[in-house]
Amino acid sequence: MSLDLSSDYYKAISKSHNLNQLFRETRESDLDDVFNIWSEFDQASLKEFTTKEIAKNQEAFLRLLHTYSETTFSTASPKPYKSGFSRTQYDKLCNVVDINEMFKYSNKYFGDAGELSLIDTSVSMHNALSEEQLVRIFQKIHIEGNERMK
Repeated sequence: MSLDLSSDYYKAISKSHNLNQLFRETRESDLDDVFNIWSEFDQASLKEFTTKEIAKNQEAFLRLLHTYSETTFSTASPKPYKSGFSRTQYDKLCNVVDINEMFKYSNKYFGDAGELSLIDTSVSMHNALSEEQLVRIFQKIHIEGNERMK
């Protein structure tokens, strides 16, 4: 997308939509694009907005996590499903939210990441991940990243 088109799109969205409505009503597959454009022009306000949203409730947290998770489309399943979350998705998520706050809320909503060994975080391209598995994979990537930084 060209910078001019991105700029026009960003201006149109910021003028015509309530940001909370935009977050709730935009399809997850499109929300990623909206956030990428927003991030180009005002990453600080985007991170502030998304961090406030995930603090409100578990549904907002999951919506953001789902937006950046791998989606599989299969003839074996009538609907697309979440099949993975990788370091690449994690890095993209870092551009749109305070990732340490996201981790904090993952612990608040789903339990302490210290229990990671109790949850199967293996990924199969043929099975949908449960919300808990998706959160645990996010937590595992976050913890491993912080350990590498030490």
